[in-house]
Amino acid sequence: MCSSFEEETRIKISEKDIISAENNVGLTYARLGKPMLARAWFSISDESKISQYNIKNLPPLEENSQLNGTYIGYAGYGRWNTITVDQNKNQYDIGFQGYAFNPKTAVLGAPNMGEFYTEMPFNSKTAVYKNTEFSDRECFITIQFEQHQLKVTQTGYDSNCGFGGGVNSSGIYYQIESENE
Repeated sequence: MCSSFEEETRIKISEKDIISAENNVGLTYARLGKPMLARAWFSISDESKISQYNIKNLPPLEENSQLNGTYIGYAGYGRWNTITVDQNKNQYDIGFQGYAFNPKTAVLGAPNMGEFYTEMPFNSKTAVYKNTEFSDRECFITIQFEQHQLKVTQTGYDSNCGFGGGVNSSGIYYQIESENE
C-alpha cells in the first residue's frame, strides 16, 4: 500500500521496508500468542529471507482434523479476504467475504466487495461454488482443504460471480482460528 502513494506524497518506501513492516505485524501477533495469524502475515512475502526465517521460528502446526474455523487470504493494502467454515448438522457451511482495493479506496475505506455461500458434505475435502445468476458466463470457485489452509481457484470474472470490480477469491487462505480453540 505504501508504494501506491509515492507519486502523490513523493515519499518513496522500498519493497524491503514493506516486507519489514509486514513481518513486524507478524512478530507482534507471534508475541501475542497468535502464531497462525503471524504465519499469515509472514506468508504475504514468503519468498523473502526474513519471512522464511520468521516462519521457521514459529511453533510447528499441530495436526488438526477440524476443517471448521476462520481462514484468511491477503487482499492487499493490509486487508484480508475471509472464508468461514461452520459445522452444521449434516454438512459444512462455507462463506466468503472478499475485497478489492485501489490506492484511493484503501485510504477512504470503501473497497469493492463480494461474497458467496456454499456447502460441503462432511466426507469431502473439496467444496465447489457455481453461479450463473449474474452473467451468462459461469462463475466456478473450487475450495480445496489442506492442513491449516485452503487453496481457492476462481474461474470467471468478478462480475460473473456477482462480486464488485476487482474482487477475486483465488489464492491461499491460512487458518487463523479453529472451532476447537
